[in-house]
Amino acid sequence: MQITSIVGIAALALALVFLLAYFYQRHRLAPINFTVTSSVAQIQELAAAYAHFTSAKFFQQLVEVKGRVESATPLLAPLSERECVYYNMNVSWEYEEIEREEKLEGGPYEHKHEREETLAEEEQWQTFVVRDDTGAIRVDPQNCEVIPMQTLSRHEEDEGLPEEAVQCGLFTMPAPWKTSIEQRRPLRYRFEEQAILVGSEVYVLAEAANEDGDLRLRKPRHGDRFIISTKREEELLRSARLLLWGLLVSALVCSAAGIFLLLN
Repeated sequence: MQITSIVGIAALALALVFLLAYFYQRHRLAPINFTVTSSVAQIQELAAAYAHFTSAKFFQQLVEVKGRVESATPLLAPLSERECVYYNMNVSWEYEEIEREEKLEGGPYEHKHEREETLAEEEQWQTFVVRDDTGAIRVDPQNCEVIPMQTLSRHEEDEGLPEEAVQCGLFTMPAPWKTSIEQRRPLRYRFEEQAILVGSEVYVLAEAANEDGDLRLRKPRHGDRFIISTKREEELLRSARLLLWGLLVSALVCSAAGIFLLLN
């Protein structure tokens, strides 16, 4: 088989991958695209009407809500020290590791390698309330797709004498060069944090469920998406449509290239 034929078949296979990815992403976009935004009051009225006119025990309905985050007992993000209902943080360092190798002639020889290592990472959630102009509803965030905002991104160069401790906000730990067996010289530390802050605007795509009189937003039981996002719905749709366009164009280009190579 000629090389051009092999490349052509590979291009067609890649086109199929792009096409499958296109349909998968279009399926993921559908709940955002077709679910109508509801106010909290509308959801409460729908749940009440459902309980009144049907004999079903539980009310379950896919909804999307936009509102402000509230919490009576918020978390405190460790790096930015800001009140939130969700955070994830990562602390890492880049260092130069020195390895000495003894030689028969000329004494010891040093090898230096630059490496990166995660020192700490943590993620925390709590239940919270979303409030719009019509009311408030509780959100159970377990197993959601979270799209938080960046609350801190800091890179610190370690110049001169190395620090005795790594510190940022509420986070502190002994400097890793002190506790390491190998000889390591710190180069820089990186502090990254994302969070959903109290008072921030969020978009929530979830199942509104009323069990035992407790109406809340939660992960759908039938496989639909559960999203809590600090990005607006319009931003999510725009990003998803750009991705779909890119996948479709890639599939068409690879298909055309594959057919051309097979026919020539």
